[in-house]
Amino acid sequence: MDINEDDLLRIYELARGHSDKDKIMEIQAGRCFSNGGFGHHWEVRQVSPDYSTDNNARVAYQIIAGTQEGGSGEISLGEFRAWASYAVVRNKDSWRRV
Repeated sequence: MDINEDDLLRIYELARGHSDKDKIMEIQAGRCFSNGGFGHHWEVRQVSPDYSTDNNARVAYQIIAGTQEGGSGEISLGEFRAWASYAVVRNKDSWRRV
C-alpha cells in the first residue's frame, strides 16, 4: 500500500480519537482544549469566559494557538466535544495535556 506521511498521521488521529471520545469531556468557561492534531492541523481553542453549561448552549471560542491563531468561532456543544481531544494548559513555551 502506498501511503504518504499526512495520510498516516490522519489514520493515527482517527484511531486515537476513537479511543479518546469514549469519555465525556467537561467543557468549562475559560478552559483551553486541543484537537490533538499534527502539524498544521493542530490547534488550541479557549472557551469563552461567558460560556453557559446548558446542554443546548453554543460554545464560543478563541483560537489561541495553531495556524488560525487569533481567529474565533462558535459551534454547538456536541461539535466542540467532537473536535476536542483533551484539555490543555500553558506550560512556559508549550502546551501540556491535562
